[in-house]
Amino acid sequence: MKKKAVIWFSIFDWWTSSHGHSDFQLAKKLAEDRPVLFVNSIGMRVPVPGKTQRSGRKILRKLGSIARGLKRPDPALPNLAVMTLVTPPVPVGRLTPVLLLIAYVQIKLVSFFLGWRLKESIVTVPTAEKLARKIVGSRVVYYRSDRHSAFNEAHPSVASSEKKLLENAPIVAYSSTDLMKAESDLVGDRGRMLEHAVDPSLFNPERIPDKKILTYPNPRIGFFGSLRGHSLDLELISEVAKAMPDASILIMGDRSDRADVLDGISNIHFLPQRPHDMMPTAWAALDVALMPYKDTDWMLGVEPIKLREVLAIGVPMASINVLSSNLYPNAIFTARVRSEFIPTVQKAIRSGKHEGGRFKSWSEQSVLLSKWLDGPLYSADV
Repeated sequence: MKKKAVIWFSIFDWWTSSHGHSDFQLAKKLAEDRPVLFVNSIGMRVPVPGKTQRSGRKILRKLGSIARGLKRPDPALPNLAVMTLVTPPVPVGRLTPVLLLIAYVQIKLVSFFLGWRLKESIVTVPTAEKLARKIVGSRVVYYRSDRHSAFNEAHPSVASSEKKLLENAPIVAYSSTDLMKAESDLVGDRGRMLEHAVDPSLFNPERIPDKKILTYPNPRIGFFGSLRGHSLDLELISEVAKAMPDASILIMGDRSDRADVLDGISNIHFLPQRPHDMMPTAWAALDVALMPYKDTDWMLGVEPIKLREVLAIGVPMASINVLSSNLYPNAIFTARVRSEFIPTVQKAIRSGKHEGGRFKSWSEQSVLLSKWLDGPLYSADV
């Protein structure tokens, strides 16, 4: 039986974001047996010079994404197509009916060109709520991987769109059990767990450490990921470096936000970014991985993809006391308060590497998501 075509409204951009994120992993798996139109991020904010960090760079990246047009990015996945909407720099939740219609027409033209009849939608960015409703009616899975309204630069319309999806989407899929519990009164039995996973062919204890990274003196302490000021305690990383001058602090990731506090410290080393499928050997070269996140409302719904990937390889982690750090107490060393973080890092180093954890695969999670899409999706209007 032919599978229904899906339009995926992502919080990420195919061309600029790491493909380790769950949106990409699941979209690619779904596209193995059904058409998937992946729509790049519809903004939750307007980049404002002087307020938004590196706003010019972000605007240029968005324009570059638009310029790519409609693409099939992977020859092995002909059922996967990627597009970026041409819209003004405002959240779609705030678009006038005319501008919403323009976005709708773009998607209808693309679906006609592809020969796909879009029947269902997966939404991870709340600002796509109105557009998803206009295209597929109520047939929506809201993939709740973050508390987007808690983002400190989120437009006020984000909270409204988020609430509508939580109240009306037939299925609200959660990656965090804590966030699912926190919203259970509102969502009820429409809430489903779709926890993050790993690709076991990439992330496993047999990975050979990267030889170049091994040339840095140990202990090698690393954070690999986007350096986002709203979620990361960058000052804490600098404090670790200063308190442990003999250690190598290795940083790899997108510097869309300013990270000046990490510059000029002799034992902090910035490594070139690499594709997601090359990350396992980088993680394997570390003695400990850091989770130096800020304890904010945003973090209530966040379970970093890298958490399971690092643990699958067998590298211990040191974290501040956020909800996701308490999932695997034998492999994640958690500082109860910020002042305990440096001793916690040292304790994690002394523990040494472990045998590696076993987690669900993205293939397994894709099967579950596909089952929901193939079942009845109905509700009040989203």
